[in-house]
Amino acid sequence: MLDKVEVSANKNQSILGDSALRTMVISNKEIEMSHAKTLDEALRYTPGIEIKPLGGSAENGSGISIQGLDPSQVLVMVDGNPVAPNSGDMVDAVDISQILIGNVESIEIVQGGASAIYGAGAMGGVVNIITKTPSNQFSFSTDISSGNWGVKSNEQATAKKSASFSAAGKVGKLSTLITTSLLNQDGFDSDPNAIGTDGWHGYKNNFSGKLEYNFNEANKLIISPNIYRSETATHTESKAINEITKERISTQSRNTLGMTYFGLFDSFHYKLHIMDQSLTEEKDSTSSDRLDQTSKNKTYNIKLDQPLQGHFISLNINHKYEYLNQYNLTEEEYVIQGKTKKSTDIALSDSLYFYSDGDFEMVPAIRFNQDENYGSHVSPMLSILYSNEHWLNGKINIRSSVTDGYKTPTLMELYWEFDHNGDIMYFGNPDLVPETSLNTQLGFEFISQDHSRLEFHIFNNEIKNLIEQQSNADLAEELEGVNTAYIFENVKKARTRGANISYQKTFNNLALNIGYSYLDAINLQTRQRLQYKSKDLLHLGLDIFSSNNTNLSLKYRFNSKQFTDVENTAFIGNYDVVDVKLNQTINKNTDWYLGIDNIFDNTPDQYSTTGGHETSGNDAYAKTPKYMYVGIKLKI
Repeated sequence: MLDKVEVSANKNQSILGDSALRTMVISNKEIEMSHAKTLDEALRYTPGIEIKPLGGSAENGSGISIQGLDPSQVLVMVDGNPVAPNSGDMVDAVDISQILIGNVESIEIVQGGASAIYGAGAMGGVVNIITKTPSNQFSFSTDISSGNWGVKSNEQATAKKSASFSAAGKVGKLSTLITTSLLNQDGFDSDPNAIGTDGWHGYKNNFSGKLEYNFNEANKLIISPNIYRSETATHTESKAINEITKERISTQSRNTLGMTYFGLFDSFHYKLHIMDQSLTEEKDSTSSDRLDQTSKNKTYNIKLDQPLQGHFISLNINHKYEYLNQYNLTEEEYVIQGKTKKSTDIALSDSLYFYSDGDFEMVPAIRFNQDENYGSHVSPMLSILYSNEHWLNGKINIRSSVTDGYKTPTLMELYWEFDHNGDIMYFGNPDLVPETSLNTQLGFEFISQDHSRLEFHIFNNEIKNLIEQQSNADLAEELEGVNTAYIFENVKKARTRGANISYQKTFNNLALNIGYSYLDAINLQTRQRLQYKSKDLLHLGLDIFSSNNTNLSLKYRFNSKQFTDVENTAFIGNYDVVDVKLNQTINKNTDWYLGIDNIFDNTPDQYSTTGGHETSGNDAYAKTPKYMYVGIKLKI
């Protein structure tokens, strides 16, 4: 059951269920009960959300798909500030498996287009991570866990280990929260007879801080440093070098510094934000070359809020600078040298409140985008909420929205070049044009007096110039020794439409969650289904609470088949996963937990449309076997 939680779906504070934009919130309690260590683990049970492999390969990490739109079209934010995407192996979206969540208070999810409010990257929706606020008193907490994949573990019994440590306190007007999250694993091998292995081995570590200085009740400064380091490797089969297993190593370094000032001048609430983010990555191609890549993002933001009687007006000005450099360490030459991109957004929105027998909220918004390469674009939006607290002994919310979506090609989509497997190469396309979309939604939500919740939403996205990765036979023929070449292309017209239905009910000692999503995703030129998009998603959850501070959670996820090529000649079949979680509170300072993920050891397999079963070739979804683990949480 979702309690009333403060959310910021229209970039001001409102109550979940009372926001004109459809917003879901995952609370800290839900995160802890799921034992999630990374953002992808926290989102995997959310109705309407599909966790996707980036770049068509699980090796590249995970991204978020909402309403059938790709991870590159979903904006990921931390405390309302965008996270710069990863760029590598045809990946240009935020790898959410790299976002360790030891300091997260809640996660907000806006489903559907929100470009007019949040900017060009929000065609599909927004995921906003809210970090914990430093406490007034000293506190310390730690969460340590360890587990393995049984006989499929690559090395020792403790094949995967994680730990997070948080300390908070206050001295005078300065409050501080420091969090360190560590993740280390030895990997797994789902098929010992195959060349190569499935799971990565190495480490992912994150250090974050939040320093908050309160000048007075209305003015405060927040400084948020974040340091991420990782080194991961996989044993990969390389056809280019006679099927010899090659250690493919990726080293990443991400540094982020954000400074935000919240102030009040006369009656104007304002926010000033500066963020500097750099990502450096060294990665092997599967053949021989090693690449060094540096991407940088700088963001400058000014936001003004003015509450008036019956209104809440917001003005947001955002300037973004992007930089991409790629150097071949083996050949000692630049692949991409000093490519840059600048853009400026100006957004104006208003929340209008009307009161009658029921309450109305209307949010008109408009955003002006100026890009140095693609000129200007205007994105309007209109969202309406009708709410009645006295309908059939409960509360009803009806939402409707129409949104113009807009996204310019990224530097990687324009210029990237990568030798993936000796005979397979990937290319950007400097002739790409911006994607645009028209998103319409209609939703119904009923909350009964016993706090059960029923939701039903339908959506439709009409997309022009959708950017998709496609094979290009002519390009491959021009390149010596290359069998397959992939390049980013604009799909002139595409459509995603569907429906989400969910139900939540809490009994005396039981909590039931059911979610089903239907998706029809079509390339309107070829009438073929879009790649890597399941038509049916089903989520089931059952939480059982006992009187001795123990709860047991059963989670079920089902994905229907999805095609892996533009011609729809190959597909990944239906697959489902069952997870079991146990949590117990020993005393006010100590909790322990254990879990089994994928208890029946199910993994997706790839097939051809002729019915032939391919035992290899499914790189899209990692064949993650059954994982068993135990952990303990301590706090003072």
